[in-house]
Amino acid sequence: MHKPDFQAFRELLNQHARIFRREVPDDSTVEVYWHALRDVSLDAVQRCAALHLKRGKFFPKPAELRPKGDSGKDVVASEPLPAPALSHNLAVRREKAARNPTRANLEYRWCQLQRLLALSDLSSPQYAEAQSESAQFLKDYGDPRFWGLT
Repeated sequence: MHKPDFQAFRELLNQHARIFRREVPDDSTVEVYWHALRDVSLDAVQRCAALHLKRGKFFPKPAELRPKGDSGKDVVASEPLPAPALSHNLAVRREKAARNPTRANLEYRWCQLQRLLALSDLSSPQYAEAQSESAQFLKDYGDPRFWGLT
């Protein structure tokens, strides 16, 4: 799937949530599903979702939205999850912020930038701005994954 498909993908998950009488998935859940299915075309996901409506009893897991026989093993396992999916629960974040507010603010900004890069259209000014700010951030502070915070 490609970034322009994200809204249609989100709506597909929202429709399934309503049909299976489940809460509409929050942003981080949608991003985890997106990450798990990023190598499958939106058309294929929609076909699998339609089949799941006929046969499934519960809200589909990402593996149930893949074409049959496609295990997804061709996706590199070492790729990191999207930044929002890596965020810790609120209590842990508050504790970190209390210990080192500057680092917590930097981590929060990094997550915001990564989210913008993941969801913005490549030709948008927001994408260009987030890309340049990300490059400057890495130059100034290094990669946050090696701070021991994320």
